[in-house]
Amino acid sequence: MEFPNLGANCSVPTCRMLDFLPVRCSGCHGVFCKNHYLYDNHNCKSPDLKDKQVPVCPLCGTIVPLKPGELPDVKVGNHIDTDCRSKPALELKGKLFTNACCVPRCKKKELIPFVCDRCKLNFCVSHRNELDHDCKGFQQNLNNSRKLSTSGAAALYRAIFSNFNTNSTSKNVSPTNTIHSSSPVATSLPYSVNSRELQEEEDLQLALALSESLSSRTSHSQPSRTTRHDTSSKSSCNIS
Repeated sequence: MEFPNLGANCSVPTCRMLDFLPVRCSGCHGVFCKNHYLYDNHNCKSPDLKDKQVPVCPLCGTIVPLKPGELPDVKVGNHIDTDCRSKPALELKGKLFTNACCVPRCKKKELIPFVCDRCKLNFCVSHRNELDHDCKGFQQNLNNSRKLSTSGAAALYRAIFSNFNTNSTSKNVSPTNTIHSSSPVATSLPYSVNSRELQEEEDLQLALALSESLSSRTSHSQPSRTTRHDTSSKSSCNIS
């Protein structure tokens, strides 16, 4: 038993199958069966219309416009992150992408942090390499306290040198007292500066200062020993 008024025949000349649930093509507006309703299956004359479909946001139902060559998934994702007014999107806004890039004029935020091992700053995927963000190292990211610490270190060096010079002129000061007296000043040096070169320079200056003080002390102590020897010899001669 046939139902000629129910359904429609497929528009493909070689098919002409009667389909009770036909599909109308949005490009050529033809009616096709379940086997030929796709653009490629019936050789649609207007296949470019399928690229001009406008996606809809699944959360708020807003139409997201597209330009030629843009991906619908990317545009819908950007709409959800920035312009979507639905409740789920507003609750997640600003909570997922919180790792901002430290490069000037870069407004990218990442889901996970990308911290540089040298400068200890966070960057995006595009600037995570040291050459991409022109890494200067940890020393360039210190605040102005480092400059104050170096000037303070220079003042402490001058104080140490003057202390060593005054101690070298006195004859009754032992080498152990000199070392112990210089130890509080040495411990007050700015060890908070995380620079290996500065620490090596400090050690070198302290070593030179100690060697200079010891050499000057030995030069002053030798005449005193000779005078004591002379006085002892004279006393022995007088007794005889």
